[in-house]
Amino acid sequence: MLMVRRRKSREKVIGMGESAKETAARNAPTAKTNRVETSDPAARLQRLKAMLDKGLITQQDYDDQKKKILEEYTK
Repeated sequence: MLMVRRRKSREKVIGMGESAKETAARNAPTAKTNRVETSDPAARLQRLKAMLDKGLITQQDYDDQKKKILEEYTK
């Protein structure tokens, strides 16, 4: 059974007819989740490497950020 919620005097079926913005907001990670992930140097390096592999950042960006993360970790 589909759940229904009322919005501005209209019925709306969740998951059907949602705007892209509403769907993104519902699926977005919380700030708390992001903070936990970014405090772990290994997770940060893995995410950084994935960005490099996808071509989202340059090798220079990767090297600079990797150095920064490792410096923070060794302090």
